[in-house]
Amino acid sequence: MAMRWITFFSALLISIFLFIAAYGKFFYPAEKLKHLDILTSVFEIGLIIFLFVFRMRAWGWLIAAVIFASWGGYAIYWCCLKLPCSCLGSMVALPSGYAVALDFLFLIVSCAMSFLLGARRSMIYCIVLCALLCGLVGYAFAEWVFYEKIVGVTWRLY
Repeated sequence: MAMRWITFFSALLISIFLFIAAYGKFFYPAEKLKHLDILTSVFEIGLIIFLFVFRMRAWGWLIAAVIFASWGGYAIYWCCLKLPCSCLGSMVALPSGYAVALDFLFLIVSCAMSFLLGARRSMIYCIVLCALLCGLVGYAFAEWVFYEKIVGVTWRLY
């Protein structure tokens, strides 16, 4: 019974931040990132629902860990540029370091919840490696967003 409450409050804590971020991106999208912000806010609402529906499943928390790692990579790119990551749309310009810290915290909480729900250590180690790779993908995506949407330079691979 205690595990149900722990997972519920973990999902609730994460969901509060996700809902605020989704609200900011949906109703106050950044000028140059309107479509991306709205799409991301819909995904965040879906993640909130996912967390509550599958909060008692270790694999659900492992999937969430990978998502938070990719968002962390995205925020790290903006932190390196010393620009806000638009995590709340244009509602509030939070420093990117704040988003990096939250994504790292949610990654740790997700891994801890999966461990408490019975995930094997080897699976958690594998997910942490996948999370690092997804963090790199998030970083690369942020670079694409910066050059394609903000600066206006189109990358060509040929």
